[in-house]
Amino acid sequence: MAGGAWVGSDSNLGIDFFLKLQQRVKFVREGYMNKMSHSRQVPQNDAVLENLQGDERMNKHFLTVAMTVVAVSAVLAIACTTASLGATAAATATTLTVSVSKTDVYAGDSVTGSGKLVDANGNGIPNQVIHIQYQVTAPSKTFSGQKDITTDASGNFGETMTVPSSSSFSQATITLTAVYSGNAQYAASQSAPVTITAHLS
Repeated sequence: MAGGAWVGSDSNLGIDFFLKLQQRVKFVREGYMNKMSHSRQVPQNDAVLENLQGDERMNKHFLTVAMTVVAVSAVLAIACTTASLGATAAATATTLTVSVSKTDVYAGDSVTGSGKLVDANGNGIPNQVIHIQYQVTAPSKTFSGQKDITTDASGNFGETMTVPSSSSFSQATITLTAVYSGNAQYAASQSAPVTITAHLS
C-alpha cells in the first residue's frame, strides 16, 4: 500500500536522525569533558576561566536541548514504526451462507446443501475450504460430524446426498452449519444454521 510505504519511510528517517543525533551528543559531551579535565590541570587566568564557564553553560544548554530532541525523535520513530505495522491491511470481512433444497425429507429423497462465500463487496471467493458441520438428533441418539468442500471459481459450494433409511428410529433432526476458518487475506465467518426434518422409515 502507498500509505504503508510512506509511513515506513518516515520511520527510517526518524531512526536515522535519532542515531546521528546520539553520535553528535556523545561527541559534544566527550569534548566538553576533555576541555574541563584540561582546565583543572592547567592554571587559568580570569578571562580564560570566564570563557570556559561560558563554554560550559553553552555545552550544558546544547546537551539539554539535544537530549530532548533525542527523546522526541525516539518517540517519533517508535510511533512511525507502530503506524507502519498498523498500516498493514486487515483481513477482508466475509459472509458465508448455506441453504438446502428441502427441509422436510423422507428416506430415499435427494437433498442438496449449497452456499456461497463472498467478500465485503459481495464478490465470490474461490478455492476456499468450507467445513460443513452437521448434527443429527434422534429420539435415542445424537451424533455429529463434518465434511469439507472447496468453493468454485465464483465462491459457490454444494453437495447432494440421499436420505438413508433407519430401523433404529423413524425420525431425526439434522442441523447444518457452514464454517469458514479464514486466512491472512480473508476473515473467518459462519453461516446461520439450517434444520432438516428427516423421516427415516
